[in-house]
Amino acid sequence: MTPSDKLREIVDKTFPLFGSRLDEWRKVERDMLLSDLTALISEGYVSKEEHDKAVQQRDELREALAEQKRLYFNLFDEETSCMYCEAKIRRGSAIILCKGCAENTEV
Repeated sequence: MTPSDKLREIVDKTFPLFGSRLDEWRKVERDMLLSDLTALISEGYVSKEEHDKAVQQRDELREALAEQKRLYFNLFDEETSCMYCEAKIRRGSAIILCKGCAENTEV
């Protein structure tokens, strides 16, 4: 069964013809539905497997980003030593200087 046949089957199930005077209107609705479904698919429909894979990759990237953020912000909670005088300091940025060395160091 081709994709076109499958779409036609969906349309037939959604708008069945009953042999009444409303069938003419239902045929118009069926043609519009078929056209809309065809347009939707041609605009980038992907299989469920591809969608699930993309969702899994998104979730993995979110987790990795959260871990990177956690590691980055933990850097600022570390106790480290001044680059010059070895005084113990709490790291508040990427620069590792105590206040005294920072004030007395020329740039």
